[in-house]
Amino acid sequence: MKKTNIQTILTTALLFLTLLFTSAIQAKGYYKWIDERGVTHYGSQPPVAYIDSAVKINVSSSTPSGKATAQSKIDARKKKQEEKVPVEKNNSVEQQSQKEQNENNQKNCEIYRKNVALIGQNNRIREKNSEGVVVMLSEEERQSRLKKAKDFITEFCK
Repeated sequence: MKKTNIQTILTTALLFLTLLFTSAIQAKGYYKWIDERGVTHYGSQPPVAYIDSAVKINVSSSTPSGKATAQSKIDARKKKQEEKVPVEKNNSVEQQSQKEQNENNQKNCEIYRKNVALIGQNNRIREKNSEGVVVMLSEEERQSRLKKAKDFITEFCK
């Protein structure tokens, strides 16, 4: 009976090890290269012209990871492209860009109006500096920001 248990354990262990390393053996080498137009390509064998510039990509598993996430990103991009208003035939590119600039200015106007209200209400304003340390704005900095916001509002907001 002991001999049968040992054989079963050994057989199971060998089967497990075989299955463990099968995916690594089946994983082919994949390459990434960029063509003369700047387009990135992926494949199991790069064209002869791009062999020198191709980069080998290590594949750690044979299961596709993130397929659902990738598909949702593609769908989101398609939806965003569909939502963009196409340039009308009678509108020039300059008119379209001016319209977009006006929309951005309106959004910025709302932000600057809120900033004016907040700066006017609070004498002590804290913010993080470039090192990530929270510092208090001096009265001169506070007045400078208030003036900048008011100047933007008078120039761009109607």
